[in-house]
Amino acid sequence: MSRQRRQLRGLAAGAEAIDDAPSAFDAVAGRQRIAQLAAALAGPPEGAMRVFRRHKIDGLSHAEVAAEFGISRSAVEKHIAVALRHLRKALND
Repeated sequence: MSRQRRQLRGLAAGAEAIDDAPSAFDAVAGRQRIAQLAAALAGPPEGAMRVFRRHKIDGLSHAEVAAEFGISRSAVEKHIAVALRHLRKALND
C-alpha cells in the first residue's frame, strides 16, 4: 500500500497526520554538521583536499585526477587517505 494511501486511511480514522520533516533540533544539528564539514574541507592540507574534492565531490576517477595533477594513481590514493584522516579528526573535534 502506498504511503499516501496509508496517510489518508489514518486521517479518515481520526488519527493525526505524521510529519516526516526533521525536528527543529535535527535541522539545527544538521546545519551545524554541514558547517563543520565545510570548515574541514577548507582547512589544510591543501594538496590533499584538492585531490579529495576532484575525486569525491566532482566525481573524477583516480586516473583522471592523477592525469589532471600530474601525479600517480598511488599518490591520489595517499592524498585521499590524508584528506579523510583530516576530515575525520576535524569532525570529531
